[in-house]
Amino acid sequence: MAAHQTNDNEVVFHLDGEEFFSALSAAMDQVAQTAANVPNTYVRMAYWNAVHDMPLVHGMQGLVAGAAPAITLGDLLETKLRAVAMAGHPVDVILFEPSRVERLEDMGKGLHEDHVQFSAFLNDWRTGPSGAGEYGERIRVFLEEYRAWSPGGVATSNHQKITICSINGQRTVFLGGFNLTRIYWDTRAHSRTDGPWHDTGVAIRGPATTDVEQEWLRRWRKSDKPVRPANATVQQTYPAGAGAAAPANGARGVGVTIATTNTEGRTERDIQRLLIQHIQNAGQYAYFENYAFSDPDVVAALVARLTPVPAPAAPPPTVLVNVAVPSGAYRYLDYVSWAQLAFLTCNSVQVPNPAGGADLVVQRAGALSWNVATGSFLHEGWLQSTRIRWQLPQPAAAGPALPGPMQSAPVSSIVAFNGGLRFYTPTRAADGGNVVPVYLHSKLALFDDRVAMVGTANFTYRSMMYDGEMAAFLDSNLLVPEIRRRLFEHYNTDAAAIAPHNAANWSANADANMALWGVNGLTAGALYVIPLQMANFDKQPPGGKDGWLTNHTWW
Repeated sequence: MAAHQTNDNEVVFHLDGEEFFSALSAAMDQVAQTAANVPNTYVRMAYWNAVHDMPLVHGMQGLVAGAAPAITLGDLLETKLRAVAMAGHPVDVILFEPSRVERLEDMGKGLHEDHVQFSAFLNDWRTGPSGAGEYGERIRVFLEEYRAWSPGGVATSNHQKITICSINGQRTVFLGGFNLTRIYWDTRAHSRTDGPWHDTGVAIRGPATTDVEQEWLRRWRKSDKPVRPANATVQQTYPAGAGAAAPANGARGVGVTIATTNTEGRTERDIQRLLIQHIQNAGQYAYFENYAFSDPDVVAALVARLTPVPAPAAPPPTVLVNVAVPSGAYRYLDYVSWAQLAFLTCNSVQVPNPAGGADLVVQRAGALSWNVATGSFLHEGWLQSTRIRWQLPQPAAAGPALPGPMQSAPVSSIVAFNGGLRFYTPTRAADGGNVVPVYLHSKLALFDDRVAMVGTANFTYRSMMYDGEMAAFLDSNLLVPEIRRRLFEHYNTDAAAIAPHNAANWSANADANMALWGVNGLTAGALYVIPLQMANFDKQPPGGKDGWLTNHTWW
């Protein structure tokens, strides 16, 4: 699918599970309440992981210390889908089926078992014993293998997460980081006791939904089941300022580009291509949030923007990277990314002295050259050859200083930075002055209050290069500032937070949060973004099985 922009879409931004799943539940209810004789009315889904008994409403029962509304049968995904089917409308679901090799590992085995059970409960579900009627099989489930290219035959997955609700041919698409399992259900306050979870998504109406459905149809046609119905309805447009007012947390007149990663018989890497394009064009700020930030090409694009250039070139944008507390292989991979960006923006760097003795503290001010060198990413395993490089003036016996030798050090040898770009992570304050990490699963980027990316693609090598992914690039000077405001306020809910919540105040808020933490001044239950420290990372590649069995292309 060639990525192209469609205009005059309506887009609503959903912040965290309660908001997203409530909207998804309401959209399914609308389909179920539509008369059976209304054509082109259906629900289509495609998910990396889903369970039939996922509660779309009241999902906090058992996840918080206090009382929560009880989950009822009517809250469950399977009940919602059966209601659509009983109303006379088809439901078709695609679920990712891990390969036989992947099923030997815990994650692949768990996905397979979830989806076999989902299919057992709902596949070929009929509204009557004979299955008579145009759509005798009211609910169909397709367990889809992703037959894609990957380096060295790495196990691949289709990671897309899509719901399409159509009424009389007019679609609403739900797209984002949310799978249909209970771990994704959390409130905006992140009050879960078993691990707060942050995610984002969008609901889209208008011409862009055709592109989403075309990708869904491509995948469904791999099954032996016919498409039903063939919806060729022209989608309504939603110009800004025309007709009804824009919905809450949304906007109309939004330009939307649906982009994919796909290596299943063809190569599509439009998500990475558009991300790099927007990095190159950013003038004020570039913000990223995900559980990791490790794709070498995306990082290289930021390196190019941050590498010092002579005046009068425009200054680079402020770069903000918000990630989950690094774990596993990402303790190292995120470090390699951060070290490059921090070096290019720091005041000085401390590295071992190759001659022995005390460490060198290299000042950036006055340096003749200050840059990063990388190796051949695809063949290099764990990116070990990434190096920082500098050139300082060398005093001469007489006359002006001469250029000194070009010097370098591997990023693994860096001792400390003074100043420079930092990675951040969200937390929730707990009793006793402690903080609880908020797991950041969202896949979102913002550029200059004009463009947002929201979708299923992580900022990792596999999501950019070979796994099946989908992202919506949203072009709107109405919607994107609102997304930024809601997100940045979301991460700094203390009354003392510095306003306005924009890129210019992000770092100051993080520093203020750290200061409050240091004096036991955090407010229990409030959310705080804090900077990660060197101790949060690993400077060496993973050991054990991950170290010898995998490399950066697996992650």
